[in-house]
Amino acid sequence: MSDSKTPDSQPRLVTPADLIGGAEVMRLLGIQHRSTLARRIESGKIPYLAQLDGPGGPYVFDRQDILALAARGAQ
Repeated sequence: MSDSKTPDSQPRLVTPADLIGGAEVMRLLGIQHRSTLARRIESGKIPYLAQLDGPGGPYVFDRQDILALAARGAQ
């Protein structure tokens, strides 16, 4: 994977309606604990668009990226 935080090979427009937070990612992927989500983000298994408020801040995700992961069964 390149330096990009998302798996996209082509840039695309992401609207505010496409943005989701960690709780929604956990629900879509069946993740039970925030620590599991954090480990998967840090290992690059779950792509994110941004981390707000610096280190330790909440992550923002593209719904389409997460739905693609869920469709592949990646958790």
